[in-house]
Amino acid sequence: MKTWKDETHEHTQEGGETFSVRRNFQREEEERNHAILRKQVQDFKDTMKLVSITIVTIFFLSFILAQL
Repeated sequence: MKTWKDETHEHTQEGGETFSVRRNFQREEEERNHAILRKQVQDFKDTMKLVSITIVTIFFLSFILAQL
């Protein structure tokens, strides 16, 4: 179940009218968390590419050394 944290602010316009602004902080927090998660997934993919390149390089070099 989702709980929503709303905050209401009172503002005054030039004519003296007041109006309320409600912001949904949970949505902003979810968007922030989603962006952080996307960055972590991309960092993990980049790390796995480097690891695989390193393993292939080590295997290739050990194969060459075994032929000497």
